[in-house]
Amino acid sequence: MKKIIKNDYKKTSRSTILKQPETNTINYDNERPVFSFKFLHSKYSIESCTNEEKLSFLQTMYNLSNLTWKQIKQKPRHGLGFEKINNIKCQLPSQITDDVKLIAFRFYGNAPMIGYRKSDIFHIIFFDRDFTLYDH
Repeated sequence: MKKIIKNDYKKTSRSTILKQPETNTINYDNERPVFSFKFLHSKYSIESCTNEEKLSFLQTMYNLSNLTWKQIKQKPRHGLGFEKINNIKCQLPSQITDDVKLIAFRFYGNAPMIGYRKSDIFHIIFFDRDFTLYDH
């Protein structure tokens, strides 16, 4: 014996039916950053940092994670802000194509961590603690 399922719906006007569905687009500038180590370079990794540098990095991540990307963009580049980086002197991971914009945050004094932003995620690739990765 087949069950008959009764559709319980309300009648809608023709204009409601023809409306395009709303898309939920997220403005990631209003989100706080998430940090990823997925593509971290072996030569310029956190393992090469001193304990003091690691502690400073942790504090920097904590400070940045309490701001939105919009707020970070308004900060000075040698503070909690960032700057765009060109001409890296090291081979980039294959995931980084020519259209990817590299940016640097300072994590220990002026020592930069370099990576790229995708949506709200900052993918950290390099810790340039000895200032050899690009011309400063």
